[in-house]
Amino acid sequence: MQKQTSFRSERHGPAGPIEKPDTEISLQRGDLPGQGRLRNMQFLGRASKMQLIRSDNKIFQSTQIKHKGTTKKVLIRGNKVLAEKNNLIYNVLLAVTIFFTLLLMLAHSSDSRLSSYRWLVLAVATISQASAAFVTQGLAVLAGFLQKDLQLSTTEVGLLFTASGVAPILTLLFVGDLLDRRSERTIIGAGTLIIALGLAGAILAPSFAVLLAALFVIGIGYSTVQPGGSRSISKWFRSDQLGIAMGIRQAGLPLGGAAAAGILPLLVGSGSWRTALTFSVAVVLAGGLLFWLVYRSPDLPDGEGKRPVLTVRYLIAMLRQRWMQLVIWSGLAMVGTQFGVVVYLMLFLRDRHGTPLSQGAWLLLLIQVCGGVGRIILSMWSDHCSKSGKRFFPVYVCMAAAMLGLFALMYLPAGMEKFWLIGIVAWLGFFGIGWYGPWVTYIAESAPKESVGLALGAAMTVNQIGIVLSPPLLGLIFDVTRNYNFLWCTLIAWIGVTLLAVRAQRRAPRLEAGSS
Repeated sequence: MQKQTSFRSERHGPAGPIEKPDTEISLQRGDLPGQGRLRNMQFLGRASKMQLIRSDNKIFQSTQIKHKGTTKKVLIRGNKVLAEKNNLIYNVLLAVTIFFTLLLMLAHSSDSRLSSYRWLVLAVATISQASAAFVTQGLAVLAGFLQKDLQLSTTEVGLLFTASGVAPILTLLFVGDLLDRRSERTIIGAGTLIIALGLAGAILAPSFAVLLAALFVIGIGYSTVQPGGSRSISKWFRSDQLGIAMGIRQAGLPLGGAAAAGILPLLVGSGSWRTALTFSVAVVLAGGLLFWLVYRSPDLPDGEGKRPVLTVRYLIAMLRQRWMQLVIWSGLAMVGTQFGVVVYLMLFLRDRHGTPLSQGAWLLLLIQVCGGVGRIILSMWSDHCSKSGKRFFPVYVCMAAAMLGLFALMYLPAGMEKFWLIGIVAWLGFFGIGWYGPWVTYIAESAPKESVGLALGAAMTVNQIGIVLSPPLLGLIFDVTRNYNFLWCTLIAWIGVTLLAVRAQRRAPRLEAGSS
């Protein structure tokens, strides 16, 4: 090692030219390459990308400097660490911090629904929904891998989704009632921890039975996220923006599924389905923690009324309202269709069109992305339709469009150009998943303010019946017939009968629940 170059105390540069090819320079805190006492030195290579010397770890780096026109090799040694420019993660975090800070500074209004803070609430509610959906929708992505690894039948694959779907049937009404009385922040935060606990059980599951039990626990936790997030948006946004806000928030579900479709197969390829579930734990905890840290209930000028204590009589009276009848029957058919398509699409493409599961996952990603876009656009359309008293009309359109998409999927010949398959999948995603945005918005607007949580819980409880029944029943239909056409025809008939039934309720009053 050559003799260390010495520096005088002047600010304008080193004592003299560096004559030896290998030189050691001791850096000091506050040094900046090309400035101060290093003014006449131009650092080349990686060192040229470094900023102010910090006071953390040691750094030993060989590089080159250009001093008075002569390039020399030096060894930079110091007990300080240099921060690199263009640190992407740092810049993103800084931008997010500035954005949230500005929103907090602007959040001053006697009516919180006029505050800019509502957009921050929308952002964290969407992220929370997406992180939870990453787990639940990720099960559909992992279905083929689980079937292969655990040697499951098609019916048993359906039971995986039944296990996670049964729990909300038992808990959604309780959660909805609780949301009308307690903060969404606490309820969703607790639900996130329960989801993580269920995932841990699934990762360690030694048998199929234990795996089903773990998925049941996941379903309990997830039952807080859907109604909780929708309830928080209904509090923070007025009717004229409720549709677009609800659509953005509901887009978190298919977008979380899209992220799962893009990421989980890669994790399975590098490890196993247990590796994918381990990653899911980190995702759901991050989303839940963010919501818990940011969300606060709004300050409303007139507050909210108090409804009677939940009784069977009160619940039955709500379920008998015409607007709720529209919600129940349409939601049951569409959610059954949505999960039927999401669960069996990859298997159908593999068996009918010879598409590998890895490629089918990308089409599943496409259907989820298009579903997220559909929820936003269709919800915006529902805001427009609401002005003429036809908030529910976009749901009708989605039902008819889903039937057309299933017909096209069923009759698409094997070996057809991929372009047509991609188009059909995108269509089914936009309408067959996008329907949920205007549907939930209709509930939030139609229900009495003091009972929105209960209305959401009741409607989603009925939806869970479709979620629980459709995958195993459709799987059973295929196991018996060995033909996917019977599976798709079942969904088409279900939607068609329901569409005829709900059209009879077309002139239902918008607000009736308050009469009971």
